[in-house]
Amino acid sequence: MSLKIIFTLAILHLAKVSAVIYLRAGDTCDNSDVERICDPSLFLNCINSICGCNDTLQLEQPASYILATCAIKLGQVCQSDVDPAKPGCIINSKCVTKSEIDLNGICTCVEPDSPSPDGDFCYHLADKTSEFCGQLMPGVTCNAEGKLFCSSGSRCTCEEGWISAGGCYANYTYPCKTSSNHTWELCPPPAYGEYHLKCSSEENGQCECLFHEENIWIPNPSGGPGTFPGCYFRPGASCEDIQEHEMYCVELSRCRGISPNRVCTCVDYFAPNDDSTLCLHAPAELLEYGENCRDTYPRAVCNSFNMLECDYPCFDCVCVCQSGYSINTALNLCQAAHGSVCDSVEGAPFPNMTCNSEEFLTCVDSNCACENEATQYFNPITSECGLLAHENCTTQPNTIRCTLGTTCQHIQDNTSRCRCPTRMKATENRTACEQNPTLVILSFNETCDIWDVETSFCNNLQDLSCQGSICSCPSEGHVWNAEWESCYAGYQTDCVPFSSKTSEQCDPTSLTTCLSTDDKCGCLVFQLWWKDRCHTLVGHDCRSDKSICVENAECVRGACSCGEGFVPDPELNFGQCMTKEGGAGSSINVNMFLLITLIGKLYLVKFWTKCGFM
Repeated sequence: MSLKIIFTLAILHLAKVSAVIYLRAGDTCDNSDVERICDPSLFLNCINSICGCNDTLQLEQPASYILATCAIKLGQVCQSDVDPAKPGCIINSKCVTKSEIDLNGICTCVEPDSPSPDGDFCYHLADKTSEFCGQLMPGVTCNAEGKLFCSSGSRCTCEEGWISAGGCYANYTYPCKTSSNHTWELCPPPAYGEYHLKCSSEENGQCECLFHEENIWIPNPSGGPGTFPGCYFRPGASCEDIQEHEMYCVELSRCRGISPNRVCTCVDYFAPNDDSTLCLHAPAELLEYGENCRDTYPRAVCNSFNMLECDYPCFDCVCVCQSGYSINTALNLCQAAHGSVCDSVEGAPFPNMTCNSEEFLTCVDSNCACENEATQYFNPITSECGLLAHENCTTQPNTIRCTLGTTCQHIQDNTSRCRCPTRMKATENRTACEQNPTLVILSFNETCDIWDVETSFCNNLQDLSCQGSICSCPSEGHVWNAEWESCYAGYQTDCVPFSSKTSEQCDPTSLTTCLSTDDKCGCLVFQLWWKDRCHTLVGHDCRSDKSICVENAECVRGACSCGEGFVPDPELNFGQCMTKEGGAGSSINVNMFLLITLIGKLYLVKFWTKCGFM
């Protein structure tokens, strides 16, 4: 047989061996199946097609993470030598022989334990922590006198406050003895040196720190060297014995100096408190709100007395108010924010417990809230209380404002209310605005209601407003132009040059112009106001759409000329037409015409001067 064939057969054999699956207790099995067998390391056999134990053994499972294995029953023959290849006695029992030279013995409960009536287990009183109990270990009871209880029905654990160190030991200030067979009467042994406790007397003492006067008991250290609960050297205390006993100075202090005068000293920018029990931050500079800070730089820190902290982690950190507080910019003080606990007593000793007045908060049942929830709402976006839509409001400074999305709009007299923008309505809870698809838009002279603009309103695009329950133009000086369907400024009414708002434009029907001399609608210097519109005087260009010649004149070859039987004024050669007999046309006599013409010239000179032509 060639080496190649032998090598191939060897590989196939190894593959077959490696394919064996070991079954656990309770799995189905078949004695003829060589690839799925009961695990022999657990001393299991295939009995009636189920992996289990033979008659002299019983199944035990000491913990959920330990596989169930077969062990020798109480009263059965065992071998005294320890051989991992052979099963041992059940837990809390041992192989007892008649003499030291005998190899065979009987599985017997260890004194003072006793067997159960059915012989399946030993009754055992556990004195040590971490012993299995409850469902995982039938018959095992945690010693209550030893301050133990069965935690989660699986492990013996010390009661709260007792120190777990194999057994349960007395904690700081607990009653103790210097010598006892019971751990719960002793302070923790030196092997658990992080506690550094000793009993103050042989009998009826209490556990105290090893160096009573120079130590302090710290039950919950925050971190750093010596993170266990235990005794630590105070700031200023001698620490010569610190290394010998593997002890530490309190947090934020170090053992410094030259032997034999070494003492625990607070690190830089920290100092002992009044009773020298810990080191407090003593920075060289306190930073206020908005100032740049570094979370790991102890020299300058955010002023914690003002409830400030460094907004860390960040690239360009600044001091901000701690959670539950917000800044009152007027006072430069962090005050209780919405929902935080507060103190409603006026002149309280802690100003930070006062609700932030800039957010219009008040102390209600010891919590910061809006003064009246029926009319006000705390907006998390603006971080302040605001008035709900439809509530009365004022635009005075330092008063509560309308909630986001609404504005304080004047209604009439001294009454203003929070209202949504035009063509929108308040939501059902009145905290915001939304589109209003059912809104009725009213036009000129239609009936309206100034108190209800969410059902119908006067068309603001026509510059209409509700006045006396009628949709009207802004003022008496404005006129409604039916052709253009909007309000315009009338003759001698204020106007705004080049404005896009019709109420600030001059009425196109009246042919008036917004004069730059006084920002009022009027006639140009070559025009005359007559019969509700401006008319172009004789001799002036009339080709514009805004040109209507004066009475008894007509537009001839681009200029206003007097009609048949009429002549221009003989003295000014400018203005109205007059009859050939010397009487002025229409109802305006010559003297009046001369006066109007003179005024027109003066306006023309004033206009030219303002425009820079003179």
